[in-house]
Amino acid sequence: METPQKKLADENPNECMRKMDHALQHGNINDLETLFNTGMDINQTDFEGRTALMMSTAQGNKDAVEMLIKRGADINSIFMYQDRIPQTALDAARECKKSEIEQILLAHGAKTGKELQQTPKDETSQT
Repeated sequence: METPQKKLADENPNECMRKMDHALQHGNINDLETLFNTGMDINQTDFEGRTALMMSTAQGNKDAVEMLIKRGADINSIFMYQDRIPQTALDAARECKKSEIEQILLAHGAKTGKELQQTPKDETSQT
């Protein structure tokens, strides 16, 4: 008998993205947690390359942001907006004027895409 974790991990990546998008669009943190509990990568991206942390930040979903950070989401994952502008969850918080989430991200070491592109790789792992 296959475990649910194995089933989701083996699922088509497009289907995983669709399920993640659905959970995020409806702001349902329980559905999002279920996806991660059944094997979805915490840093899974959507069709445009954005992570759940980036999208939850832009939506102002503080509970989802906190849950994703606790579960180990890459706080400094970069999404290349229009294939040329590096964006992170911190950039999303600032652009969408989500100051409370911005402070949460900063408290966990978040940087902007521009900061990360200017920082030598050996320094990005230091906190």
